Amino acid sequence: MSGEVLRLFLALPLSVFRDEIERFLVLLKRNVPGIKWVLPEQVHLTLHFFGDTPSSGLDRLDEALRRVVGDFPVMELRLTGMGGFPDLKRPNVLWAGVEDREGKLPEFENSVRKGIAGLGYPVETRPFRPHATLGRTKSVPPGHAIHETVSRLPLQLPIAFKPVDRLILYKSELRSSGAVHEIVREFPFNGAA
Repeated sequence: MSGEVLRLFLALPLSVFRDEIERFLVLLKRNVPGIKWVLPEQVHLTLHFFGDTPSSGLDRLDEALRRVVGDFPVMELRLTGMGGFPDLKRPNVLWAGVEDREGKLPEFENSVRKGIAGLGYPVETRPFRPHATLGRTKSVPPGHAIHETVSRLPLQLPIAFKPVDRLILYKSELRSSGAVHEIVREFPFNGAA
């Protein structure tokens, strides 16, 4: 991997919600046209997108993230509701909101941001809005009111809290079928099995 340039991002994996996400996507696909949906196994909560990054910096990044993540216990997360960016009336992105039981997610994201900024990586300055992208609009038919359709669907949100025990550094490879994510490094929370 030495000398390679990798398209990287940091995220909390949401695979513990795969069954729920699959159920949401079945309903959404049937009722909301013109969306390119994310595969359920690829849904995650992004904390930082690095973009193209030299693999030579991975060891320093690994060390900094292990320090940050080791200070936090396993988080209990849940999916809370549907939304869109910039909003649900005219979304470019459809997402499920994410929250944690203890309210530590913003503090954790801020610690991750400080840790990677300390290594010289540029960081996001917009406020943190925890969400999991479910789909991106491609060709929504004119006049289709996505927000009205979504509000009528029985999505059963919020759902029960489930433990998420690690932060993952992913490599993202863009393909014609969509992005494919591969785990590069894992950072277990304090107390993870």
